[in-house]
Parts: sequence; C-alpha cells; structure tokens
Amino acid sequence: GGLSWARVLGESSSGSTTRLNAVSFVGPSLGWAVGQAGVVLATRDGGATWTNQNATLGPARGGALNGVHFVNSTHGWAVGDRGVVVRTGDGGDTWQTQTSCTGHYLHDVAGEVQGAEVVLWAVGLQGARCYTLDSGITWVQQTT
Repeated sequence: GGLSWARVLGESSSGSTTRLNAVSFVGPSLGWAVGQAGVVLATRDGGATWTNQNATLGPARGGALNGVHFVNSTHGWAVGDRGVVVRTGDGGDTWQTQTSCTGHYLHDVAGEVQGAEVVLWAVGLQGARCYTLDSGITWVQQTT
C-alpha cells in the first residue's frame, strides 16, 4: 500500500476550488474531506467524484474546518477555527454543532468506538487539548 499515488481530487472532480485541510476514509471507497469556509466533501468511489455536504454546517460555515474523523460510515466529527466542533450521525447529510472546550483553533480530531460510546481527542493551537468520553456530548479540556 502507498507505493504509487494518483491525483484524484481537483476542481474537476470535487467542484470546489477551496483549500482542503484534512481527509478521513472508513474504507477504500468512503471518505470525507474538510477545508476552508466550512467545506465538507464526500466520496463514495475512492475519490473519483466528490459531493458537497457543507450546506447545513450552521455556525461553522465561514470558518475553516481543519480536521475530520469518521469512526464508521455514519458517525463523524470535524473541528476547526475558534474551537468549532461539529458532528454527523447520518454520513454527513446533516451536521450539528457541539459545545467545545476551547475557543482556540482546533487542528485535528481522532477517536475510536469504546462500547456504546465514541472516545475522541481534539488538539489545536496554544496547547489546546480536548477530549470526550461520551461521543461529544461533553468536551473536557485537558490541563495536564
């Protein structure tokens, strides 16, 4: 894996000229990319074509989304400028804002399913470190 690479994401395949900041795949075909101005793009064919999903981002619209992580085909989180955290439970068709633990720029998010919950970590500027043990219902700032 990774011995050769092909460019598959460009204006012709995504319909977007906006800078993209992160990508998350949950298999060889299903993935999401996030970027400037709250852009969220989804692919179901390994990146050959991309669909815009950012129409319902609400407060995150306008700010950059810098990190994205999906734990399966339906549940994902994205983080961005001013501590924005958004989540989807329907594969990105709709996004809901979650209360963040910081107002600082968040750079990335990662996590895993643990039992019935998803445990996630988000990191950003000025040492911002947030975590949730309850699928993002409560984000806590790590201070040590």
